Amino acid sequence: MNVRLIQFVPETLPTHRPDVQALFARYLPRLGIRNDIVGYAAGAPAPDWGGGDCVAVGAGRGKLGAHLHFAATLLKAGLDRRYDVLQVRDMVWAGALGLLLARLSGKRFCYWMSFLMSESRMRRARDRSESVAAWKRPLLFAKGWLEYQLLYRLILPLADHVFTQSDAMRDYVAGRGIAAARLSAVPMGVDLERVAAVTPQRWPGWPAGSEGPVVCYLGALDRLRGLEVLIDAIAQLQAAVPGVRLLLIGDGSHPPERAFLERRAAELGIAGLVCVTGWLPSERAWSLVAGCDLALSYVPRGFLFDVSSPTKLAEYLSIGMPSVANDSPDQAAVLGDSERGWLTDGTASGFVKSITFALHEPDIARLRAADGRAYIEQHRSYARLAEGVAAIYFRLAGAQ
Repeated sequence: MNVRLIQFVPETLPTHRPDVQALFARYLPRLGIRNDIVGYAAGAPAPDWGGGDCVAVGAGRGKLGAHLHFAATLLKAGLDRRYDVLQVRDMVWAGALGLLLARLSGKRFCYWMSFLMSESRMRRARDRSESVAAWKRPLLFAKGWLEYQLLYRLILPLADHVFTQSDAMRDYVAGRGIAAARLSAVPMGVDLERVAAVTPQRWPGWPAGSEGPVVCYLGALDRLRGLEVLIDAIAQLQAAVPGVRLLLIGDGSHPPERAFLERRAAELGIAGLVCVTGWLPSERAWSLVAGCDLALSYVPRGFLFDVSSPTKLAEYLSIGMPSVANDSPDQAAVLGDSERGWLTDGTASGFVKSITFALHEPDIARLRAADGRAYIEQHRSYARLAEGVAAIYFRLAGAQ
């Protein structure tokens, strides 16, 4: 038996979400789940998609025209009898329309939550440190509030299944009255087939004369992530590990967010010890991680991020990198189960203590990280995660 699914995603195509690229384009098709993807056009022709058909909508239509084209494509899919399952990811308005169309056409409807979008909008509207114009804040809050009501009062209660990104997010959603039997947590994983080809590389962009050990962070540099903690840690580390450097492999969603971290480093007198690479292809980013001495994963504690499932720590372990991470729930679970790195409290001083030990004892650090890949293969590889997700789609399609 094969299942045909169509999923609607909020980003431009080709998607850069690692779980969409790996889980849906590579591993689920091997298990008999053909899945077409619909997203927004980036100006180029629709890219190849390993899972099935790729439909990039809205090219040359402007923002409103692109949304209307997206809705029309969703309407067409709802009427298409080839599909067993219709799935929407992180879009409340599309989720409401998709749910209606699925009910009218007899399809199964799934909603995929990778982040608490509506809650995030309301928080950003209230947070004065966010770079949001004053006149936009009431509108942003209203949008978040309306989406929250629609999501938790209509879409999720009536969906056939809801996927969340972590156990903590699943429990949060269940606490809003959604039946636990229709909730499944699918944490971020690693495509081990791609990681296997990684070869260590050093970042060539350091100032001349830089020679200290390099620690790295891989991921988004948005202000919301509080990465000034790592900048502060590098400044404090100069007493114990002179010349230690921080490579930030990624970028901010907007230029001011990257500039904030660079300005923080300059204020602390370590501008030459902090480098930002900008966005890079995954293989290049992993190679730079492998070329460093230690990898860091910081996830700010708090409502929004405590329900997240960070990718970076799993990626570090999969390539055998010694790692230091703070005690967000998912990271605490991974390091607690695997015992492959150091868990800290998330303060700059906490990172300093763990980083100092790991850099002073490199043989111990490498030995601790050596079996990280085996743990990921068993618990966080997309090949393993795909088996559980495919079973849900087969069950839903069989119940039609």
